[in-house]
Amino acid sequence: MQLFTGRGSLSILIKAIIVFSITFPLNGCTTVTRAFEVVGSRFTSLSNRYMQEGDRLAEEQRQPEALLAYRQAVEADPHNIPAVKKLAMAFQAEGRLRLALDYLQDAQKLQPDNKDLPALIDKIQAATPINPPVKLVWSTQVARDVPVGYCLWQGKIFVAYEKGQISALDTASGKILWQAALSTQATASPTASNGLVFVGGQDGKLYTFSATNGNKLWSFPTKAPIYAAPAVTNGQVFLASSDGSLYSLSFAEGKLQWSYPTGGALRAAPTVFDGGVYFGSTDARLYAIGIANGASLWQRGILNQGAVESQPSVNDNRVVFGSDDGSVYSLAVATGGQYWRYATPDSVYASPVIDSGKVYVASSGLILAAVDELTGKAVWEISTPVAITTTPAMAPDVIYYVGPDNPYLFAVDRQSGKELWKMDTGDWISAGPLFSQGVVYILGKDGTLLAYR
Repeated sequence: MQLFTGRGSLSILIKAIIVFSITFPLNGCTTVTRAFEVVGSRFTSLSNRYMQEGDRLAEEQRQPEALLAYRQAVEADPHNIPAVKKLAMAFQAEGRLRLALDYLQDAQKLQPDNKDLPALIDKIQAATPINPPVKLVWSTQVARDVPVGYCLWQGKIFVAYEKGQISALDTASGKILWQAALSTQATASPTASNGLVFVGGQDGKLYTFSATNGNKLWSFPTKAPIYAAPAVTNGQVFLASSDGSLYSLSFAEGKLQWSYPTGGALRAAPTVFDGGVYFGSTDARLYAIGIANGASLWQRGILNQGAVESQPSVNDNRVVFGSDDGSVYSLAVATGGQYWRYATPDSVYASPVIDSGKVYVASSGLILAAVDELTGKAVWEISTPVAITTTPAMAPDVIYYVGPDNPYLFAVDRQSGKELWKMDTGDWISAGPLFSQGVVYILGKDGTLLAYR
């Protein structure tokens, strides 16, 4: 809910001044001054009412609702310092230190003479956690918006934001190289390949930009929002849409080559391997399609009718994927025949990772496991303090994972599953971690991108 912003606010203010001037006629500037005082009191009283509602909700231990009320109080009147302080404390209690500081520092700019704010800012900054065995290389707040996702390509990192912004940063310095915009909200993590960046939108279109300068190139329309990053290989772009179809597009121009419909929505990225593209659908099936002509190679139904919202992992022998039924399945690449099924307590949205004879499984059911690739038996399985809904990042000896509505980056030993450390990143994390060349990248929900070595 937006309060008293834009042209509507100005109109309300002008009408109020006119009404006040007619009702209480005074001389010259006195009329305008009194009018602004009365209208200002209306704004302030509304802000205080929101703050009082936040206090009531906080007393009832309804912290998320209290935070929203405090936020509305600050939106109604950014000069209401008691409301700003309560909002900052609510964000701090959630582990969102950077957002708490943002609001306090904004308030300090509005009221530089306020004596309470510097001490509170110092207190929040002192609470910023000390980093464990990784060092912060750089931190860049790219946008004050919620990120959708990001990807790496040739020394650049590309970030998509809900309001439609797409940004490119230098991986070495965190410097913003360029920014561009979709014609709609971004709804999918970007993909970058061969000099192009692809981002899916709420309007069902795939947008394409130059990776060099952000120039908008071509777009392709589907019939529903795009929630999955496309896959790119050999001059083809494979696009999964929530309209239920997989589309093959030409890389250079975005022309349709073929499409393949399913009985449900496609919400996870496809995977291309050796002449086939593998993808799941909410119709509880996994599909294998020939990339040349879109002909079906095989399809496999899920035993418990669980939607497939996990990107498959594929190697020479098998395709492995998770399902909403809480299971990870291993199928033969050639035929779709089932090798094994590994059960977890809840839905599996993260892509399983096949590496060095093991399949690493992350579940929203508070489970992280290393499973033998051939037998499906657990080598180790641990309980996690957070649900894992995004794919962990794999370093040579360490697995990095995060959880929703949580500021922590967790590090686990790949051989034993032992937790090595956890680190408070300063705000809730918006997407799974990325790892490349000794650096772990974290995308905060406040729009900040961080790089740790």
